[in-house]
Amino acid sequence: MPTKAELVAEIGAVLRKVGAKYALAGTRDKHYGIWIFSLAFDEGRSGRGALLQGLRPGPEAVFRGKPSDLDSRTTYTYAQAQGARRDWEIHVDVNMLGVSGETHGVDVSVIPARSVDEASTSGRSPRLSRNGLGVEAKCFGSKITPNEGRVTLGFQLELESVFWLVATTSNAAAEAMLRTPGRKTGFFGDASPRSPTEAELRRAFIAHLNR
Repeated sequence: MPTKAELVAEIGAVLRKVGAKYALAGTRDKHYGIWIFSLAFDEGRSGRGALLQGLRPGPEAVFRGKPSDLDSRTTYTYAQAQGARRDWEIHVDVNMLGVSGETHGVDVSVIPARSVDEASTSGRSPRLSRNGLGVEAKCFGSKITPNEGRVTLGFQLELESVFWLVATTSNAAAEAMLRTPGRKTGFFGDASPRSPTEAELRRAFIAHLNR
């Protein structure tokens, strides 16, 4: 499992490419989600001209420590990216609206910009819908269980979007569950900086931004 220092170093390396600094704070779990965000941003930056927004003077990138509403995006750092067919916003720890009418904190989200605009107009949380992407980030010292796969399936059904589980360990049952053909879910196990899974995750982010 990656250490806190390793995650901070990898996040900082991405942010330095655009002249920003990482205002590091919080637990390893928080840094893990931000590391996943940094991969999506890095691929969006190099391929689609993604830009960081919400930087504080310094300039420093500051991220949420727990899920909050999207209307606080001027307070926290996020990214805007152009896609092949639509524009996107990439966030950490945002409350998303599900089909039940309830909101759910999503660790990393790639939100269609149109959904952001609609949410701003209505005053409600945004929907990921079928075009968006949600990520459940699990930085566990012990092995994940099939339950993490079931949670991810629940998120996918409730939010109606593509939804991935990204974890520092693997589980064959969870992988089989989430990689079943026809399901809008994905599994990226043993995901840590400079691992083969990082390269796979980057390719998957590129593919989604091009949807």
